[in-house]
Amino acid sequence: MTRLRLGAVLAVLALLAACNTGFEEVRLRIAAGSAGGVYYKLSGALAEACRGKLGMAAPEVLETRGSPTT
Repeated sequence: MTRLRLGAVLAVLALLAACNTGFEEVRLRIAAGSAGGVYYKLSGALAEACRGKLGMAAPEVLETRGSPTT
């Protein structure tokens, strides 16, 4: 019985390995504030993480006017 379970587990793992993440066709844009700001830098790191971990094209980081100063 143990070999049967091991065989079933290995078969499921093989099937899962053959699946794709589903993010290959996703295009993402991140609005990130002004280019010199903290959020713009963080958005660049987030874009790289999305590319590396999800297997998608690197998201486009867009510069915006940011928030008004208070």
